[in-house]
Amino acid sequence: MVKKVIGILIFILVSGSFYCQDLKMKSEFGLVLTNQELIAQIRLYQKTVKVPSVKNKFVVVYCKKIDKTINEYSLIYCIDVNRLLLDPPQVFFTIDNQLVGFIFEGVDCFALTKSSLISIMQSYLPEDYEYYLKFNDFPPPITARDEIWKLRFKDGKLIEKQVIGN
Repeated sequence: MVKKVIGILIFILVSGSFYCQDLKMKSEFGLVLTNQELIAQIRLYQKTVKVPSVKNKFVVVYCKKIDKTINEYSLIYCIDVNRLLLDPPQVFFTIDNQLVGFIFEGVDCFALTKSSLISIMQSYLPEDYEYYLKFNDFPPPITARDEIWKLRFKDGKLIEKQVIGN
């Protein structure tokens, strides 16, 4: 169990110790993304995937290590605060001034503080924030037709892309 946790933490550090010159990306601890193909796929997702009737959203990337050379990333939109309550991202970046959260699957010992949730709602999910101010509670979940991109990388190169629509 300890080896698995250490392995996951190493994966987080390696996955998060990315570097990118021309992008404005920030993180609390100076982590930046370096995988240019992953960045390009996130940008393409942001540009092309639309969620009907939902204007306030940001991308969440689920990261899963398959083996030593293969990583899988699933891109989906966070359209309300409920996704953050159920699956809180462990790391946030901005890509082209848009928030992107990263969730490392198998790591469930993190939670966002209430003040962080409120701050995210205020900045990125204003309708949820207005509901919270009015009722002093988180709003009910939104149902939407999500499109998920499953990306498989081997040695940092995209080898497979699957688009899953609901």
